[in-house]
Amino acid sequence: PYTAVVRAASLSSLGASGAAAVSDYDIGVSGAAGSGLSNYDISYAKGTFHVSPAALTLTADDQSKTYGDAFGFAGDAFTLSGTLYNGDTVTGVALASAGAPATAGAGDYAILASGATGSGLSNYNIGYAPGRLRVNPAALTLVADDITKPYGMQYSFSGAEFTSVGLVNGDSAPSGVYLFSPGAPAPANPGSYPVFIGGVFAQKISNYTVSFSNGVMTVVAGGPVSGGVAIHSLGRPFMSVADQTINNDAPFEPFETLTLDTDVSLHLPQVPASLPTDPAALANIAPAAGGASSHGGVSCANSFLAGQPCAE
Repeated sequence: PYTAVVRAASLSSLGASGAAAVSDYDIGVSGAAGSGLSNYDISYAKGTFHVSPAALTLTADDQSKTYGDAFGFAGDAFTLSGTLYNGDTVTGVALASAGAPATAGAGDYAILASGATGSGLSNYNIGYAPGRLRVNPAALTLVADDITKPYGMQYSFSGAEFTSVGLVNGDSAPSGVYLFSPGAPAPANPGSYPVFIGGVFAQKISNYTVSFSNGVMTVVAGGPVSGGVAIHSLGRPFMSVADQTINNDAPFEPFETLTLDTDVSLHLPQVPASLPTDPAALANIAPAAGGASSHGGVSCANSFLAGQPCAE
């Protein structure tokens, strides 16, 4: 029998070009070459050239912000993995995160990417990878109040003598704040003392990084007492004019309170025989040269300065 050999044929396809978009293209065949082919009626059938999408991955960039701040995505914070061909571009990506609002608590949140925009992107199989949005705690400083108190008075802290600096989103000041000062006890001498502040907080405040700033307690030798006017002599504080109560028992207790009235005894050391009723004038009373003082028919002996009771 006669033997023929086909050694080659011409093949072509529009899909073979690097510029060919994703699609199916015909593969044309022609021009068979070999030996003995003149003895054959040769026909040609098309093949299929399939152009698959190129792989492309868009990863959202990691971001950070502070609790209380809103974060806005511009759409260009992403990283492209893969190759863009033929001048194709990615101009933007939709980015979103539950951590973006100002009210999002401190912690890590996923940044989700989707919806890439650009040119020629139909020729790519685009995958999206999440990024991370870290919400850092806000700075909160608890500042101890500056306090002034008279010598001889015990100061008791309520726990509210501080100011919160840095609260956001309508958050409340933490409870469980404690304060202390070596100037708080009654015997603390006149001068300046630190007001220490710290906290074992009753509620979780994980959205903040808390720092503390001490205040100053100033102990003064006499001066206004809560609600009244201090009366003092020789630099020693004695009492305030505030209520209608007075103790006539011995020994003398600093800062006993009283109201100027003709029916009460005044624990005053060596004061003039006639007392003014103006509180401002009372604050400037100077010690008398000696003898007893009286008001409303009640006397106080000079021995009062030695801690003796006021004698009626």
